[in-house]
Amino acid sequence: MEQPVRQTALRRKAHAARNAHHARAMSAERAMRLALERCASGDLGFMLSVAGVETGTEMAEALAAALPDPALILLLDGPDGVPGAMILDMQMTAALIEAQTIGHVSARPATARKPTRTDAAIAVPLVDGVLSRLVALLQDAGAWATGFGFGAMIEDGRALSLALGTGGYRVFRVGCDLGPDRAGEVVLALPDPPVPEDVTDGPDDAAPDRAGRPLRDSLLVAPARLDAVLCRVSLPLSQLRALREGEVLHLPAGVLSDTRLESVTGREVARATLGQIRGQRALRLHGGMSSRAGAADRDSSVSPSVDDAPVAPPVSAPAQVDRVDPGAGLPDLSEFDLPDDQDAPLAVTGTPLAIGNGGADPGGG
Repeated sequence: MEQPVRQTALRRKAHAARNAHHARAMSAERAMRLALERCASGDLGFMLSVAGVETGTEMAEALAAALPDPALILLLDGPDGVPGAMILDMQMTAALIEAQTIGHVSARPATARKPTRTDAAIAVPLVDGVLSRLVALLQDAGAWATGFGFGAMIEDGRALSLALGTGGYRVFRVGCDLGPDRAGEVVLALPDPPVPEDVTDGPDDAAPDRAGRPLRDSLLVAPARLDAVLCRVSLPLSQLRALREGEVLHLPAGVLSDTRLESVTGREVARATLGQIRGQRALRLHGGMSSRAGAADRDSSVSPSVDDAPVAPPVSAPAQVDRVDPGAGLPDLSEFDLPDDQDAPLAVTGTPLAIGNGGADPGGG
């Protein structure tokens, strides 16, 4: 009789220990609340209390569409180049600035205005402080939040959607009490961790799929090169060989808004508009990919004949090639905004001139 009683007592103790462990376990919502409150009081010198935390999984486009307006949008640098985002509404931004400049948060609500890069610089301690505390509070369960830090300021929701890409994001919407009649919001979006694959053996008919998965996964991550071609011009060989850095080639009007995307075989894949975003060249696709591109590439050999490559009508070269400073005449494109004068000259820089599939007709892409 003594043995069953002893086993029952041990089971009760084990059950109580499990319950105590689960009670001590830190949920992501509670960790986010504590991280924000402790960062505000410990690092930034002002008190706030979290009124509530809402969590969910959202796609980047939906996240960008639901941003407060105006808002300070901060892109987070993450491990392996995967970004995240933290967004502060104007009340939270103003409270943060007041705490850092005058030492306290005023009772007067902030007026709406466009955030500046100075606001972003002041917000860096909040961003990094909240993220580091979040990881520390979650401990082993916080791998999905590890490695993120302040990256850059984003101008608007459209730019944020482009920067985040197409993946799902784990989103925390935190309502904050900043004082009498003052409330703010902080939104944290980090990549949703992938669901681990089930490693248990399934039915026998699933074996072929598992066997083919490594090859399929390798193909999906293989690089696929696409060349952006503004246009093709015809130049005498002597003039082509005489080109130097800083000289100008005059291109026809409209080339920036009708750029061709070509495969390595020279087949057209899509049309796009050339511009820039966040200081880097970018392309906005016109509609979908060309339906004939895939079939044409499958039908063609690895080394297609020169006659098969489409060649645009030649553009006559100017009588004289002027020498200018590198980059002079290039419009400073904002996010996909085209210049008023699309017939502007294109400066020849140190980038090698690409030769199109034009046979004996040398051209630059």
